[in-house]
Parts: sequence; structure tokens; C-alpha cells
Amino acid sequence: MKFLDKLHIWETNYGRDAGWLMSYRGEAVALLTDPQWEDMFWISYRLTYLPNKTVNTQQFYRDDFWNHEACHDGTWQNAYFNLAPTHPLAGRPPQRPGDRISMRGLYLNIPAPGFLARQILRYRTHRGLTWRPPPRPDVRWEHESS
Repeated sequence: MKFLDKLHIWETNYGRDAGWLMSYRGEAVALLTDPQWEDMFWISYRLTYLPNKTVNTQQFYRDDFWNHEACHDGTWQNAYFNLAPTHPLAGRPPQRPGDRISMRGLYLNIPAPGFLARQILRYRTHRGLTWRPPPRPDVRWEHESS
């Protein structure tokens, strides 16, 4: 992995700020964005249902989908870096549209920055040069028209 890629991952809080795509049986079914720290290791995300042929909205908002199928059979991928987290776990599943989902383990597992990288990150932050991922044009939000 290139140093610049690592720098971008660190600047997006180990990929958390870039968002996550969850696929089930080969189709993207959810987009998780807007991370907020909730408790110790738990982070809540704004959850967006992505229309697909595999999971309908009734299944999508069931506890057993998020507690079993999504975390064990689903495929997680960072929405920008196309890398996968190690062991994601859903805590409080959503009950209806607009709910946030609490997740644990949604981060990209790369080594912490060393001394030189920390100095570069500090400089970039001080100068307002921190990197943010651009919006993904290939992901259609549920409120957008076709």
C-alpha cells in the first residue's frame, strides 16, 4: 500500500468517514455514512437502503438480518478505498427508515502512523489540507429518482 493511501485512510479515521457498503449475495444492499461515536467501541452510522433484488425493505429492518446475515454472510467494503474491515458486528439494528445502526469493527486495519507520518498529518491538519473522499456517483441514494 502506498504511503499516500495510508495517509488518506488515517485522515478518514481509518476509513470510517469514507462510509461503508454492505453487500449480500453479490448485491449492494446498504450504505453506511455519517459516523458518530456512541460508546467506547461502538459507532453509529446513518443507514441507507439500496434497492436491490436480494433483500427487500421488510428483511432489511429485521434484527436477525443485521445480527446474523449481514455480519456473517454479508460482505463489507469501504465505500472509497475498496478494502474490507476485519470483523464487523452490528449492535443495535435499525427498526425503520431513518434509524441509525450501531456498529463495531468497521475500520481499516492498518498500522498506526509512525513519527514522520504523525508530523505530516499534524501539518496537513494545521494547514487545512486534510483529504476527504469525493462523493460516489455510482451509489444511488434512496431519495434520488431513477
